Amino acid sequence: MGTVKSRYVKKLNPGSVMDGTIGVRSIPSGQTAVDLFRVAGIVRGVRIGEAQIGQFVEFSGDFFAMNLTNGELVSSDRMIMPGITEPLRAALVESKGAGIQFSYVIGIKKSETNGYDYTAKAIEKPMLDDAVSALIAKHFADSDSLSKKAIAAKSSPKK
Repeated sequence: MGTVKSRYVKKLNPGSVMDGTIGVRSIPSGQTAVDLFRVAGIVRGVRIGEAQIGQFVEFSGDFFAMNLTNGELVSSDRMIMPGITEPLRAALVESKGAGIQFSYVIGIKKSETNGYDYTAKAIEKPMLDDAVSALIAKHFADSDSLSKKAIAAKSSPKK
């Protein structure tokens, strides 16, 4: 079995996963779309900012992607990913700041306006990451309820 190449990047985005090789030429002849990579992780925060090309949404957390062309694994603690921004933001708001697990396949399809547009297919619907709840249940099951409430309050976001 061969060694899997992996690398850490400052920010996970389609260009960093595909090493800058995204374009309409990535779509095989006779096809209108192609899957480029899988992305999965845990979202723990979100930041909205402005850049020269417009507004962006950057997520913080633990993110991993696998390039479907060469099998390379790419990881980062920051991510800007087209096609999945709104479902992740909505899930994060609904979770009241707890981590959100997700997994998607990101691809591109031919477009008349831009040459190509990104596609996103959920492998698994974004859901609450209950690792903190599991740790509390495992390690503090014998504690009194007041201690459990104090621990849970520490893991909840501040208002």
